[in-house]
Amino acid sequence: MRSALAMARSRAIQGVSGRRTVAGQAMVLGLTLILVLCVGIVLLFNTGQVVNKKVELVNAADAAAYSVAIQQARALNYAAYMNRARVANEVAIAQTISLYSWLNQMHTTSIVIRTTLDLLSAIPYIGVVFKALATAFKVAERILQTTRRVFQPVAQAAVTAIDKLNMLFAGSAQLVIEAVSRVDSYTIAKDVLQKNSPGANLGTIGTAVLGTQLATAENRLLQRYTIPRSGGGSASQRQGADRYRNVVMQSRDGFSKSRSSNFLGFLVQSGGTDMVEYDRWAALDTMAVEFPMPWPADDIDMAVGWGGAQAVGTYRNQRFLEGFGNGRGWYSEWDRRTYRPYGEAARRNRGAAWMVDRSQDANVRLASGQHRRAFFTGYTGLRDYHD
Repeated sequence: MRSALAMARSRAIQGVSGRRTVAGQAMVLGLTLILVLCVGIVLLFNTGQVVNKKVELVNAADAAAYSVAIQQARALNYAAYMNRARVANEVAIAQTISLYSWLNQMHTTSIVIRTTLDLLSAIPYIGVVFKALATAFKVAERILQTTRRVFQPVAQAAVTAIDKLNMLFAGSAQLVIEAVSRVDSYTIAKDVLQKNSPGANLGTIGTAVLGTQLATAENRLLQRYTIPRSGGGSASQRQGADRYRNVVMQSRDGFSKSRSSNFLGFLVQSGGTDMVEYDRWAALDTMAVEFPMPWPADDIDMAVGWGGAQAVGTYRNQRFLEGFGNGRGWYSEWDRRTYRPYGEAARRNRGAAWMVDRSQDANVRLASGQHRRAFFTGYTGLRDYHD
């Protein structure tokens, strides 16, 4: 009986001990699982932080690149605007020279016609009509003389001021592209990086990469042309200068480009204003009586009026047909064509053109005008540009 009770107790104790052993193993497994979950959560959180930081840096880099690109585009636009402004200023100089040359021609024409009418007024019976016309031309002559005297210093001041303005435009464009744009690009990149990702820095490598990319973009998008002087320069330089000059020449208004008209079928006015080489504007105006003659005889061409004006650096008694192949025109290496000078005036009215060029009478010698007064000094010409 006692042995049976002992055996029962022993079995009961063994059962309890077995249940306790099973409960302890589950706890260890549970703790291990919790540890793995915690490590996973930490890793997941850390990975999220890394990805978030990477996205933040990528967005900051994109924002910096976009901002620098916008800044560079503004610099290129500024250069383009300065080029357009300089072309407009060149046209303004051409208009000024054109107007003074035309006034000289009209003044000379009024003197020649008035003198002719004075001679014709001696004819009996009809001389009264010629005398009345001579009186009218005398009034026009005085008005033109006064206008020329007032306009001459104004034109000189305008040519000098516009040329200085072009110098300012050219210098500012070069400064913006070659200095301000590059420095501003670094400043913008650093500022945008710090605002989008606090603590981020461009670094030495980033600065070097940015500088390389800026230089590459400038080389691809920009071409700097140097304007040759005194007929020199390489073929590539002259091509770039010809392109600039062609743009300026094509931008002239109708009055500057060609001042041709026909009065009464036989009184022909011709004139125009052209850029000689790259540093001189020259205008020539003529008035002639033309009578067509049957072939093979040449047409009758009698000079009635003439005048000219030039914008130059300094007065050296520059010729009016110099640089134009004696009136045949100037050849452009850019578009490979020859341009006729002065709206065909030098070809059509050769006698009047000869009076201006060879006789050095561009400024109405008949009214005591000095030849050198037809030259407006202080004009430098086209300057280097970024395309």
